[in-house]
Amino acid sequence: HSSSRKLKRPHRGIQQKFLHTATIKH
Repeated sequence: HSSSRKLKRPHRGIQQKFLHTATIKH
């Protein structure tokens, strides 16, 4: 399904952004 693939793409970006924020906050 194209929807599943598109959902997986942004999911990775969100995780990376969260990690970046956590690193800065830390």
